[in-house]
Amino acid sequence: MKKLSLGIFFFFLLSHGAIAQSSIVKFVNPKAAPPIGGFTNTVEVDLGNATMIFIAGQTAFDKQGKIVGSGDFEAQAELIFQNLKAYIEEAGGTMADIVKLTNYLTNMDDLQAFIRIRNKYVNTKQPPAATTIQVSKLFVDGLVLEVEAVVVIPKKK
Repeated sequence: MKKLSLGIFFFFLLSHGAIAQSSIVKFVNPKAAPPIGGFTNTVEVDLGNATMIFIAGQTAFDKQGKIVGSGDFEAQAELIFQNLKAYIEEAGGTMADIVKLTNYLTNMDDLQAFIRIRNKYVNTKQPPAATTIQVSKLFVDGLVLEVEAVVVIPKKK
């Protein structure tokens, strides 16, 4: 029997309603997160020796739910990484605990600026796995970047 990857396994369980808030899985909206509806900002999964965190796509909304830097790629990238940092630290981790980023840019010409800003926040000696995709539009006009993250925070012994 072939082994399912952890991601496919969790997708299967989530899509079939098999995972609900439990001692293993926690659905969390961090204190630093803007007000949202319809989804959870982070899902924490207790792996025993570590906690895996799936962070939903982050865009440039401040704590009041207003867009920061409409159309300004660098301002949005800075805010997104500051928010990711706040969410990860609230969960007890650091930016070095990011293992995967998925990046959605509306203009691939912004890639070098993205890499420069990202590198101020992540471990550049062991950078996270990453996928970068150009999209024609994000869900609100003025947004130019969205970033998802997967984080693995080792538990303190």
